[in-house]
Amino acid sequence: MVEFAKEELEMIENGDKEVMQWVRENVGWIEEEWPKIPQKEEVSGEAYVKAHPILGIEKYLGMCDKSERLAWFPSLKFTNDSFTTKTWIKFDPSLSEDVIIFGDELAGDKDRKRYLKIIDKFREWTGCKTKCVVVSKHIPKIPAKAKGLGLSAASGGAAAKAIIEAALPELNGNKRFLNVLSRYLSGSSTSSSAGGFSVWFSHYGIDSKDSFAIRLDEKNDVKLVVVPIPKSIHTANAHDAAQKSELYKYWATNKPKNVLKLMEAIKKNDVHAIGMIAELDSLNLFHLLVSGDGFFNWNDITLAVLTKVIELRKEHGLCAYCSMDTGPSVAIITNSADAENVKSEIEAFLKEKGEEYPVYIADEAGAPEVLPLEQKKELLTDEVLAILKEKGVEV
Repeated sequence: MVEFAKEELEMIENGDKEVMQWVRENVGWIEEEWPKIPQKEEVSGEAYVKAHPILGIEKYLGMCDKSERLAWFPSLKFTNDSFTTKTWIKFDPSLSEDVIIFGDELAGDKDRKRYLKIIDKFREWTGCKTKCVVVSKHIPKIPAKAKGLGLSAASGGAAAKAIIEAALPELNGNKRFLNVLSRYLSGSSTSSSAGGFSVWFSHYGIDSKDSFAIRLDEKNDVKLVVVPIPKSIHTANAHDAAQKSELYKYWATNKPKNVLKLMEAIKKNDVHAIGMIAELDSLNLFHLLVSGDGFFNWNDITLAVLTKVIELRKEHGLCAYCSMDTGPSVAIITNSADAENVKSEIEAFLKEKGEEYPVYIADEAGAPEVLPLEQKKELLTDEVLAILKEKGVEV
């Protein structure tokens, strides 16, 4: 793990507190109390929920506490509808084991262990011993495989909302509780749980219950032109790679200052400033990963799209800025006036290169939503039903 000097940690902590104070003064945020959590050894209930992924603008990478999924510094994300994650959770006292299904298959050991962290944290807080069944699926806005579009964040947002709705509905109005619980699946789930543009408070030594995200905006003019690109890399490896870089401490200590600058741009609905900040942070992230452990999150198409976007901005005057997370996919930040033109230009560019990626426009998305239970059948394919029958789960 990266080692910070005491003064560097204090710099980040003070910056995180400045970010929090800005939110109080500019968004009118009043902090919710951490709730008294009811103790329930046995629960029975189910819920069907949808949530959406995030795009890092001032990005998070690197954890000061892996078990609690706490980040070294505050960060800021944009929840969007490039995908929709739908999750059905049912707590059933008759079950002898937890059943975790992703798509149409039982979760592998690694994915199962990660998903159970959020469920086990709920059990730790409530004393619950009831087993549950989970069926979760990522549904793209346009059929495509992609890496680097914040899907794990949507998984955590959907899981936390479904757990609370199914087993602890008396707390489903407490945004702080939802947000903190979601973090145990993915740190960025804090932003999916908040919706829109949201800032996640975090620093070394922060109390786990104080590390959550707050939504900053009600309405903005941001659109995303998405180029989904697949790649078999793991975000967990990116966390480790970034922290090995000699550039990491500079990136981390300057993060609160950059978040403050970004929040001012969001307040003014300045899409150009938002885009420029996102693009610069993406370039910095790339250098961190490559210099840290030779971790290449981009590929040749990523670089080609970045080059084209800069051309569209400089030579054609379009509002267009690239944002890339830990995968090669590109989200082009633009506005409502230029979104269709940017999409058409990128489609034509990729076609000339002989590449067939389904470029599409994504919009801002809100916090997780509870869906009618009867709609859960859209996840219950023949393959899923066969697994549930084998495990003795009643639908």
